[in-house]
Amino acid sequence: MIEIIICVGSYLSKEAREKGYEAIDNIDILVPKVDYEPFLIGDIFKNSYKWLRENVLNMEDTIDD
Repeated sequence: MIEIIICVGSYLSKEAREKGYEAIDNIDILVPKVDYEPFLIGDIFKNSYKWLRENVLNMEDTIDD
């Protein structure tokens, strides 16, 4: 059985992430099977970020760093 899970790490800043600091929080989000198609073609990172912004509460105003 295939599952698509997006792991999201939260950092205090872009600089903290770039310097290799640990995320202040991590969360795994299971993508429903009806939404799998965009993950099977193209850039999986861009498609994951787009799916998160469209489907996860409070993600619509996030900054893509």
